[in-house]
Amino acid sequence: MVPEMKNNSRRILVTGASGFVGGRVVEAMQLSGFATAIGTIRGWTRAARPGRKATEVVVCDICNEDDVRAAVKDVEAIVHCAYTDDRDSIVGGTRNLLQAAVDEGIEQFVFLSSAEVYDTATAGEIAEDSPTDTKENCLYKNCKIEAEQVCCEFRERGLPVTILRPSLIYGPFGKSWSIDVAERLQSGKWGLFADRNGLANLVYVDDVVGAILACLSNPAAAGETFNLNGPDRVTWNDYFEQFNDVLGLPPLTTISATKSGLRTKIMDAVGAMAYGLVDRFEDQLMEIYLKGGLASKIMKKVKGELNATPSATELNDLYQRQFFLSTDKISEKLGFASRVDLQTGMQHTAKWLELHEKLTCPLPMHVNGGPDSSPSSSQELVSR
Repeated sequence: MVPEMKNNSRRILVTGASGFVGGRVVEAMQLSGFATAIGTIRGWTRAARPGRKATEVVVCDICNEDDVRAAVKDVEAIVHCAYTDDRDSIVGGTRNLLQAAVDEGIEQFVFLSSAEVYDTATAGEIAEDSPTDTKENCLYKNCKIEAEQVCCEFRERGLPVTILRPSLIYGPFGKSWSIDVAERLQSGKWGLFADRNGLANLVYVDDVVGAILACLSNPAAAGETFNLNGPDRVTWNDYFEQFNDVLGLPPLTTISATKSGLRTKIMDAVGAMAYGLVDRFEDQLMEIYLKGGLASKIMKKVKGELNATPSATELNDLYQRQFFLSTDKISEKLGFASRVDLQTGMQHTAKWLELHEKLTCPLPMHVNGGPDSSPSSSQELVSR
C-alpha cells in the first residue's frame, strides 16, 4: 500500500544526498511525493545530482556539531546513509546526528549500516541475532559496529532508531559493485576463479531505497535491526558470468587457483610500492601522468593491471564466503521483500553505464531493447 497522504508533507533529512544510495533516496522521495527531502552534501561542488530534482540541499559536515544542529531543524525524520571511510565520520558523525535528533525531538532515525558487521567466516544463514565481530585492519567494519553501538545507546534513551544492514549494493551510480566490476570485465583479464566460488550477497539500490521508505512508513520498524539482501542466491562466478553476458563481452575463462593467487601476490606488491610513491610524490607523478609520453603510458598500464587483479582480501576472503544474509525478519515485521532479481538489476545497470559512456562497446540488442533504466517506479518504491 502507498503510505497515507499525511506522510507526503513530512520533511526528512537525508545525509549523503550526492552519493549512491542517498541520491536515490532523495529522488524517490521527491518524485513519488513520499516526503520533502532535505539532502545534505559536504560542499556545493556535490550539489549536481540532488539539484536535478529541485531538492532542498544543505551543506553539512556531520563531524561539525553546529552544522548538524542547523541541518536537523524543522525535520521530522533522519535517514543517515552518507558514505564515509574514517572513524571520525562513521562514529562521531553518527553520534552528532543522533544527539541532534534527541535534542530536536525527531520522530524517526534510520541508520544505514552494513552486513560487513557480521562474522563473515560463518557459513549458512545469517540472521540479525548472529554475532558481530571486530577485526584488525578492518576499519570500515569496526567503525560500523561501533556506530551501531552508539545507535543502541540512543535507543535506550528513547530515540526510535532503525538499523538496516544491507548486503553489497549495486546499480546505477554504484562504484564498487557496478562501475568497477564493469571495468574489470572489459579489461579482458578478468575471469572465473577456480576454488573461490563463495556466495555473492547482492542487493539492487532501488530495493535498499524501498526498505528505507518501508521503515519510515511502519511504526513496527522503530527500535529494530533488519538485514537486507537481494532475492537471488548466486555465487561470485555466477555474478561475473551474468554481468559479462549482459555487457555482450566474450565468455570468461576459468583462472586456476594457483595462477590467480600468484598474480594477486605480485600485483599487491606492485600496488603497495606504487601507492607508497604516490603518497610521497603525488604532485610530481600527476604532472608526469598528464604530460603523456612513455612514462605516462607505463603508469596507465600499471594502473590497469592493478584494477584488473583481485586483491588478496577479495580472493581469500570475499570470494570464498559461504553465508547468505537472511531477510526473514524484515519480511515478517514490515512485509517488505526485495523485488529486483540480479539479471534485471544488471541490465538496468548496464544501460546506465552505456548512457554515461563507461562501456567500450554497445550493449547487445536484447539489453537495449528492454524497459526504462529504472526497474521500479517511484510509486512502487513507496508501496512496498
